[in-house]
Amino acid sequence: MVMLGGLRIKQAAPKTIGTWLAGSGWVEVLSQAEDTTAGRSESLINCTHIMRARYAHQLTAASLFILQEQAYWNYVEPVKQGEEADLFFT
Repeated sequence: MVMLGGLRIKQAAPKTIGTWLAGSGWVEVLSQAEDTTAGRSESLINCTHIMRARYAHQLTAASLFILQEQAYWNYVEPVKQGEEADLFFT
C-alpha cells in the first residue's frame, strides 16, 4: 500500500480534473478570456502549480454555476403565472 503525502494529495484532485478537461477546449477558453496565456493554461491542465490550478478550477466552477443560474432564470421567466416551474436544485 502506498501512502501519499499532503502535497501529493493536493495535486491528485486537480490532476484528475485536468485529465478530464484535456482536449475539451478549456485551455482555449481561458486563453480567449484573457485570464491566462495558452502556455499557462496548459500547465493548469498538468497541475504544475497547485494554487494556480486550484484558482483556475474555482473560477471555472463559479462561471459554470453563474451560467447555469442564468439559464434557469431564462427558463422560469416565460412560465405563465399559475403554472409551476421546475426547481433550480432538485
